[in-house]
Amino acid sequence: MKEVAKFLQTVFSGYQPLVDEVGEKFYWELGREDDPVPVITYTIRDIGGRNKDVKSYEVGIRCYHETMDQTADLQLLVEEALKGESRARYVGAESGVTEPPESEGFIELTYNIKL
Repeated sequence: MKEVAKFLQTVFSGYQPLVDEVGEKFYWELGREDDPVPVITYTIRDIGGRNKDVKSYEVGIRCYHETMDQTADLQLLVEEALKGESRARYVGAESGVTEPPESEGFIELTYNIKL
C-alpha cells in the first residue's frame, strides 16, 4: 500500500494547479481534523490482482472544501491530475457534507490503481 501512497503523492504534488489550491495537504487517511479546508485525504484497499506481478488497489480520494461548488472544482483538479496516468482508472464518485459545526462539502472519488 505504501507504493500507492507514494504514487498519489507524486502525482498530486506534480500537478501545479492542485498544489496552488491545497498546498501539500494530501493525506493518507490521517491529518484531516487539524487542517483547514481545502484538503485531500485518501484511503487505500488492496483488492489483489490476477497477476502476481501486478497488484490492484481501490483508492477513495476525498476532497474537502467550504462549499459544494468549491469541492466540485477541487474534484476536477484531482481528476485532471490523474487523467494521464494509465495505472489509475476512474470508477465513480459520491458527495456529501460533514457534520456540524464545520459542515464542509466533500466528494469522494473512487479509482482502481494497478502497480
